[in-house]
Amino acid sequence: MPNGYRGIFKSTALIGGSAFISGFIRMAQNKVVAVLLGADGVALLATMTDLFNVVSNGSALGLQSSSVRQIAEAAGAEDHVKLSQTVIVYRRAVWATGLLGALILLLGAKGLSQTTFGSGRYVWAIAALAPLAVVTQLSAGQCAVLQGMRQISRLSLIRIFSALGGFLLVIPCYYLWGMQGVVPGMLAAAVVNLLVSWWHVRKIAIQKLRVSWQTSLSVLRPMLALGLSFAAGILIASLLCYLQKILLIRFSDLESCGYYQAGVGASGILVGFILAAMGTDYYPKLAGLLHNPRGLQQAVREQMEISLFLSVPGLVAMMIFAPMILHMLYSAAFVKAAILMQIFTFAVYFQVVSWPLGYVVMAHGHGGIYLVTQLVSAAIQLVLFYAGLRLWGVPGCAAAGVMGYFVYVAIMVFLLYWNYGVRLGWPLSLTIMAGCLLMGLVFVNLRATSAPVFRWGGNLAILLGVSAGCGVLLMRNLNLTMAEIKQRLLRERG
Repeated sequence: MPNGYRGIFKSTALIGGSAFISGFIRMAQNKVVAVLLGADGVALLATMTDLFNVVSNGSALGLQSSSVRQIAEAAGAEDHVKLSQTVIVYRRAVWATGLLGALILLLGAKGLSQTTFGSGRYVWAIAALAPLAVVTQLSAGQCAVLQGMRQISRLSLIRIFSALGGFLLVIPCYYLWGMQGVVPGMLAAAVVNLLVSWWHVRKIAIQKLRVSWQTSLSVLRPMLALGLSFAAGILIASLLCYLQKILLIRFSDLESCGYYQAGVGASGILVGFILAAMGTDYYPKLAGLLHNPRGLQQAVREQMEISLFLSVPGLVAMMIFAPMILHMLYSAAFVKAAILMQIFTFAVYFQVVSWPLGYVVMAHGHGGIYLVTQLVSAAIQLVLFYAGLRLWGVPGCAAAGVMGYFVYVAIMVFLLYWNYGVRLGWPLSLTIMAGCLLMGLVFVNLRATSAPVFRWGGNLAILLGVSAGCGVLLMRNLNLTMAEIKQRLLRERG
């Protein structure tokens, strides 16, 4: 239905625009880190971030995901009492989860430093992350309210201003203190995010109720039961990234880890806005369609089609111009990571395909199924990562990521068909295969063709063809004609 496509496109454009702007700001920040701190600094920032995410996601108990689902259900049913109770209880809970994360970082700093870096060199740096755990959970509590109520414009503004404010505070930390400025920079960015999110949430009218602790426990119990499954799944994903960094540091070095992180980060920049839109608007939308199976299946197909039409041209461009992008985002030294970035674009492609499927399980509240799929997927990816690293070095790690996401897509397609009756259908399946094939042609041409004329000419022809084809299909699904677009532009100018 055109209305469904237009709604998805509108939310994707709104959230995606803010994600693109904030992503551009982060690109500038990565550039500064690469220039001031080099590959070692990029690796240290990525490793400390992954370590913190493991602790923070584990201590959060999955309450953000489960609260978004309950807030979305209450808002959809216009049950203002339940909505207010959920918001009040969740805001109380985030203080406890934040303090739990801070305690883990303080007491476990020595062990975490030894496990991560093989020495006690970063004990105090890890312990200094403790306040960040509290600030991060409070920010999550603010954004969960907006997400559950689908306040997309406010979330978009939070994303932009948090990124901008964080950038203005983080860069002086790196400039003044070098590698020692990594942790203060992380904390400064988190404080900005908390202040910006508080400013917007305070404008949301939430009915003021006196919620007793007994009522709080009754509201928290189902939220916690579902949240623990989500927490385990999120923790598994965070732990996977963290373990991958440890393996790279142990079997390679910190510099190689930095190049690997550059390839991962750069490959997903242009499609990050699509993934951000899924988590912000698509997830609560599915939660409101649980009693409408046909509508839910239609929403999945529409989301996947819109995501593919928007992402494939960007991924092809990222693959073609990988060396120049890495030079621009980081420095000339990072151009050697171009092959990693080109391989990672395939992983990002399968990520775009798999995310709409994974949210179906989350929206149904089937925490056990979600946990099993995450655990199996992470185990496969970690085994493939280790094998790729030992056999082919860092490029083998990138190839392992592609294979891991491919297996995850296959698992989710089977699961959704078997358990929920969600079928992708042949038109969508053919679209997925066509996108993968076109990206494969570009990759082979980059590696097999030595003559610059054929290499650049062939790949640019594919890029133009893909962009034109996706644009036509997108306009057809949105039920837009060139005459209508021209009329709207003239109306805006008038």
